[in-house]
Amino acid sequence: MSGIKTVTATPAKIGVVITMWVLGLFLLALFAWATQWRTTASVPTVQSAGSSAPATTAAPGLAALTTGLQQTAASALADMQAGHRSDASHALDAAYRLAQVGQENTSGPLKTAYVTTVNAIETARENLWNGNPDAAQTQLTTAGQALDQASNATETATSPEAPPEQVWGQYQGAQLLGPDGQVIGKVESIENPADPTVQVHLGKGTGVFGFITLGGRDTIVPLDQILWGRRQILGNVYAVLTTRTDG
Repeated sequence: MSGIKTVTATPAKIGVVITMWVLGLFLLALFAWATQWRTTASVPTVQSAGSSAPATTAAPGLAALTTGLQQTAASALADMQAGHRSDASHALDAAYRLAQVGQENTSGPLKTAYVTTVNAIETARENLWNGNPDAAQTQLTTAGQALDQASNATETATSPEAPPEQVWGQYQGAQLLGPDGQVIGKVESIENPADPTVQVHLGKGTGVFGFITLGGRDTIVPLDQILWGRRQILGNVYAVLTTRTDG
């Protein structure tokens, strides 16, 4: 038929197509490698089971959590004072997560201090959301005073009991927090009733085009190096890794 031209692919055109295809694959692989390197570089390391550092207080886990909470709350207050509302909001969220876990693992005067802290931080978050940073700062000051009391109380506090085997399954998938309240991974499972250990995944994997998971690693930590938050059907379940991390 007239008007229809036949296009013949020359070797040169085929070579260009192949070259572009190979280059595309190379760039994809390079991007995946760079993403994995960046994510893995930020994954914290923890002490392996059986290598716990000697305790310097009666409740080293609670002491680490309280210190981390003090620093995070102070960071939120500094951000508010500097007018960095978004950063302050993130720090408040992290502090609130830590405070909730602390409240679940304390008793006596330490419990009282944590209840005051939870209420103050919750109110501070509401005030910040409602555009009242001055009131939020006042509440954070209250939280700071309560945390000073909590810090003193940890010197004589006893370490909380680990969750019984009957409820271990309810912590599967719990968000794992560092001592600063940031999410650093998740709980995979609690195993070995004779000498309980926790399988955790550290680091947040990154997907490339939705089908390649990169970054992070699995590791095992002793059960007593984690403080466990409230078990609940709705909402997030939290656990705090109190061991010192690097990276």
